[in-house]
Amino acid sequence: MKGYLHLTDLGIAKEFREENSTDTSGTPGYMAPEVMTKQNHSFEVDYYALGVIIFELMMGKRPYLGRDRRSIKEQIMARQTVIKKS
Repeated sequence: MKGYLHLTDLGIAKEFREENSTDTSGTPGYMAPEVMTKQNHSFEVDYYALGVIIFELMMGKRPYLGRDRRSIKEQIMARQTVIKKS
């Protein structure tokens, strides 16, 4: 159905662990860079995914499009901003 948000399949939800660099389940277009590059991560990656969902709701498309996991990862990594500590 076009125009409606559907929340589905929470079957891939994981319990939080400190050492979680190997946990990369999910749809590549919604994964945070930390997950894509297999680094340890926390709940902040969920906010990243929520931001992608909000972008998709507003614009009608995801910010990162690609035919496969690698091309989506390349797009995500190419658009990263570095924030320097002062």
